[in-house]
Amino acid sequence: ADKAPPEARSAPAALPPPRFGELLKFTVLAMPIYVAPTLLSLIDTAAVGQVSSVQLAALGPACGICDAISTMMVFISVGTTNAVSTAVGGGDRAAAKRAASVSVTTSFAIGCVVALLLSLSIGPLIANLVAPAAVASTVARTGGDTAAVAVTTQLWAACETYVRIRALSFPFSLALMSAQASCLGAKDSLNPTLATLTASLVNVAGDAALVLGPLAMGIAGAAWATVGCQVAAALVLLRTLRRKGMLELRQLPSADELRRFFAFGAFIVVLFVKQLVYNQAILLASILGTAAGAAHQCLFSIFRLCCTLGDVTGATAQSFLPRYYVTDEASGRVTFDAASARGTIKRIVG
Repeated sequence: ADKAPPEARSAPAALPPPRFGELLKFTVLAMPIYVAPTLLSLIDTAAVGQVSSVQLAALGPACGICDAISTMMVFISVGTTNAVSTAVGGGDRAAAKRAASVSVTTSFAIGCVVALLLSLSIGPLIANLVAPAAVASTVARTGGDTAAVAVTTQLWAACETYVRIRALSFPFSLALMSAQASCLGAKDSLNPTLATLTASLVNVAGDAALVLGPLAMGIAGAAWATVGCQVAAALVLLRTLRRKGMLELRQLPSADELRRFFAFGAFIVVLFVKQLVYNQAILLASILGTAAGAAHQCLFSIFRLCCTLGDVTGATAQSFLPRYYVTDEASGRVTFDAASARGTIKRIVG
């Protein structure tokens, strides 16, 4: 409880807890934000599954790679929500605006680096490591059946295609994550939800046109649809932030601002370990064959959808609890006022 967000400021010693209705409204409106990524994967799964079982199986490792990277970047959301919420709670709107601006700028830059590294590494990774292991497993299971080996080769080629295209979305998806966190920190869960609904509609329309429609691009069409929906949602929410006076992109972040931004970066280690366990299961299912990979992709998407219920509760806590951090005027030490926060914690958990 003594560890505070890097942006903590002086706060009243005692604050009344928010009403239960206020917490419930915030949580319900924020839920689509956390459900959306898994929902988009489910939409892609449904569309691609009607075209090809091989490409459906390829979606497992392809979405696993992309979703793992996105999940490990959640420290952006955690840090931004805390920074903006603390500034808003202290009545410092200028600090909240600056925190949001630094986060959006830095997140977009991180996304560009991730997109470049992923585009350059996915081909050699699959060609030199994953595909040979999958082919060897197929040979061992089928006795060297030529058709089965060809299917395995097609599966990993489709996986590479999806990841290469999806990599283009990371600058926008991370900027979107930052913008959503900024809104949540300012107690605004409605606008991120509207942006999420926009993304879902664009993705459905994209899958209908590019996967199931006359273009019939298959898994590549699903990837382009996801890129399009992330770009659309990011532009909508960034425009909203700017209209509300919460975004200014003319000034680059300073070294001190970057240090505070990456203060939550250590959290990536925990997320990496969790994603490593998940991706081992995805890789094993894909190596076991097309049917196993396709079935695992469907079930894993449903599992991820259920996990989001805990994520949205965490977002509520991140938005409403930072105001209970108190700075001692004499020593400058920041502490968490657990006694004042107890009522808010009970209502969030309950």
